[in-house]
Amino acid sequence: MKTLILLTSLLLFNSLLFSNAHAAIIFRHLIMQEDVTELNALGNALGVAGKPGINGWPVSADQFNFRGNNYVSGVYFLVKDTLKKTEGKDEVWTFRYKVKQINLAGLSLSGILPDLSFSDLEEFDLSFNNISGSIPVLYFPKCKKIILHRNQLTGPLPNFDLPELTDLGFISNKLSGTIPNLNLPKLVALQLGDNQFEGEIPNFNLPVLKFLYLTNNKLTGNIPNFNLPELQDLDIEDNQLTGTIPVFNFPKAWNIRLTANQLTGLIPIFNMPFLSNLALGQNQLTGTIPKFNMANLILLNLKENKLEGEFDNSGLPELLGLYIEKNMITKIPVLKANSPKLDDADVSGCNLKFEDIEPNMDIKIFNYTGQQRIETYQSQSGTLVILSVKDNAPHNEYKWRKVKDGVNTIVPGAVNNSLVSRHR
Repeated sequence: MKTLILLTSLLLFNSLLFSNAHAAIIFRHLIMQEDVTELNALGNALGVAGKPGINGWPVSADQFNFRGNNYVSGVYFLVKDTLKKTEGKDEVWTFRYKVKQINLAGLSLSGILPDLSFSDLEEFDLSFNNISGSIPVLYFPKCKKIILHRNQLTGPLPNFDLPELTDLGFISNKLSGTIPNLNLPKLVALQLGDNQFEGEIPNFNLPVLKFLYLTNNKLTGNIPNFNLPELQDLDIEDNQLTGTIPVFNFPKAWNIRLTANQLTGLIPIFNMPFLSNLALGQNQLTGTIPKFNMANLILLNLKENKLEGEFDNSGLPELLGLYIEKNMITKIPVLKANSPKLDDADVSGCNLKFEDIEPNMDIKIFNYTGQQRIETYQSQSGTLVILSVKDNAPHNEYKWRKVKDGVNTIVPGAVNNSLVSRHR
């Protein structure tokens, strides 16, 4: 079980009494009642109080005034205001607290979230639990982060009215319906992957968005030509998106993942100087692979498309992994000559020749099997049949096989690129 640590920089006193013959100074520490009510509504709905190692639930307004029970696990408070008044001869200082953060992640909590209202809450994290039901009304006007990854939430995603929100995350739930066109001007990360959303992706107007994660849903239609100048990470793979790939204008992007959709057409030439990962595999892309000039590209995945022609990696000096298998590629260069760090390449299931494959055998992990075409030539003179393979790979080793009466055997002594056989 994950241990929760109360994040607090405040020194919470028991009531302290300073006295002399005439007066006393008294300090009181109280949680505002409206937050006490909401905390207990949350705790009761999810069974927080019954969890081992959880302190301070249910919550009381004078929680901080009892020795040995000064903490509420998973909740961080801040001083909202300080009140000073005189009671008789005594001077009474009251510090009133509001909830700033709630972090109850990874506690195996279950139940249905109630509607909640916390006027000063900034972070709300209930990830890695078993919370079910739909997303309730969350009145958190100062909230910056709402994270509920890996729960069992169902129903639609609300169109939140949270002007301070920077992070919104519901990865691995069971949310459905369409994704609303969110109006969240400070949103930096939108993480909705591994759900059941359908319909088209909105053309978001999110001026500071950096991370858009919509993978593994049921999204359809074309990819919008987003105007997201701050975007760094776009992950919309494993959907049912169609149409062509837009010419993205993401000058700060380092990760673009569009794998496993139904995209068609040509691969555009991207102008993204910081891009390190480009994944367009398992689509229906056609034409030739453009000559990429990406000085920082580390991984290139174009596998299982309908791409043809030659592949040129002369503009990819930092490339570590190349995956272009199951296309109709007819020629590749000596890959490590242009990408000296390349240690993993898959060119299997293409139309390459021996002269393309042999110079690349020094790549640490190099899969080249199952080429779709090997040129063979046959000539016949009397009872002699001569078969030969045309190649420019002098170091190849050959084995010829023949099938007779359903039995497949190696032809003895046939170890070069030609085979002479007599008709029998």
